[in-house]
Amino acid sequence: MLKNQFIKKLQEKPEPVKHMIMWTITLFIMVFIFAFWVWNFSRTINQSAGASERELSSKASNMALPSAWSAFKGQANSLFDLLRSIK
Repeated sequence: MLKNQFIKKLQEKPEPVKHMIMWTITLFIMVFIFAFWVWNFSRTINQSAGASERELSSKASNMALPSAWSAFKGQANSLFDLLRSIK
């Protein structure tokens, strides 16, 4: 019942207010998704750097950046594939 009242009140609001609510919610969700993506990406970089420090020599530790870059490209490709599948 509470849900129906909220929707009815929202439908009664003027168009500019509805648009403001829509863009605010969209912005909040996108900031949340971007923050999660950055957190996950930084965790991947830290794991890559930690593994290279323990297992690899100093020459191989220079490969951490290409490894992180490939992880970034993989995540970006996954995102683009998801966007293509939505359309």
